[in-house]
Amino acid sequence: MALSSQTLTVTPENVANHLRDQFASDPEWLLARRREAMAAYFALPVPTRERTAFNADRSGAITGFESAPVPADLPLPVPETRGGVLSMAHDRVLVTRQPAALAREGVILTDLRSACRMQPELVAPHLGSVIDAAHDKSQALNAGWWHNGGFLYVPAGVRVADPVIWLHYHLPDQPGFFPRSLIVLEEDSEVVLIDYYSEGENGSAPVSRTLAAMTVEVKLGSGARLHYGSIEQLSETTDAFVHRSALAGAHSAIFWNVGVFGAGVEISRQSTRLVEPGAENHSVSVFFGSGRQHHDIDVVSIHDAPHTVSTMVGKGVMKGRAQSVFTGITEIRRGARGSNARQREQTLMLSDDARADAIPSLLIDENDVFAAHSASAGPIDQAALFYLMARGLSEEAAVRMIVQGFLAPVIDNISIDDLRQQVWVAVERKVSE
Repeated sequence: MALSSQTLTVTPENVANHLRDQFASDPEWLLARRREAMAAYFALPVPTRERTAFNADRSGAITGFESAPVPADLPLPVPETRGGVLSMAHDRVLVTRQPAALAREGVILTDLRSACRMQPELVAPHLGSVIDAAHDKSQALNAGWWHNGGFLYVPAGVRVADPVIWLHYHLPDQPGFFPRSLIVLEEDSEVVLIDYYSEGENGSAPVSRTLAAMTVEVKLGSGARLHYGSIEQLSETTDAFVHRSALAGAHSAIFWNVGVFGAGVEISRQSTRLVEPGAENHSVSVFFGSGRQHHDIDVVSIHDAPHTVSTMVGKGVMKGRAQSVFTGITEIRRGARGSNARQREQTLMLSDDARADAIPSLLIDENDVFAAHSASAGPIDQAALFYLMARGLSEEAAVRMIVQGFLAPVIDNISIDDLRQQVWVAVERKVSE
């Protein structure tokens, strides 16, 4: 028996009872936060995007869910890593593997709901402190209705040598997918974390549409370094709102490496605030749409302190009737003198019906800074395609070579070996569709 959805819809009138039923094991402080977030969810309007049409009915109602054992024969692979693994299907924890050596150093790798019960002093001050759920409907939905997710805590001075892997599986008979994760790195700590979001087949007929609201929060202490990698490969029946946000302390650094390949419609926002001097934010986004997929991606870097650094690279490919909007926003606020910010966005369209927009934006309220951007979106080079085909390559092979050459400068610079390989696998799959 797999997870099954309830037929009763959650409303403002019955939400308190549903929260008590669905999250009975949560501590009272967390239930209070859920109630506050759900009140905001029902009060806020459906989000709108200038270049992305979204059906308001898809986010206007949510359903409950019943927890049940996940079948043992589900094809939910768990990779081997010496850094630790956390695997989940909705609210269910499938696998938790934390090396004893890391546990002895004080590293905590567990699911977020368990952490809320067992380590509230580590979770409560940080959960919800990076992402403001009071002004965005999809964030409020996740804050109130998140089923489970990952929690990673790395104490001061601890360096985790091998990647930590999180796997979030959505089962297709569930109309909602609401993972939430929290990463807390104390001063001078370092870790590599790879975060996967994908489908887990269970033999059930998929629901007509799935609403996903996915959140990752990151807190970096002074001198901490996080290499965060993620691949999203949800089904094209999913409408996804994704929020990833980080607060970076003095001389800390976050390296975002994100691959977007799934969902029918994805509206995502990745935001990093550099709140103390010397903080750095380096972001690489790779996205590939096919069929009628629509990816609307914002990457935001906010310089709140002097001598902060940000780099932003976004590269995507659209084929079929797919569409993308990639918006890079760099904000250098007053007082952030000596900041250095660069961004570059490029999108390649493989068909006449594909569409792509690359929109850079610099908001600068300080002198003595450096900021630069570039953006382009255009069709495949027909001269290059003809050249390759004239030398014996089929059109399919020529297109594959052009795509590989277009993406290679970005993908090959992803610092996480396992993630880099998985991104190339995902690209190859999309090219071959």
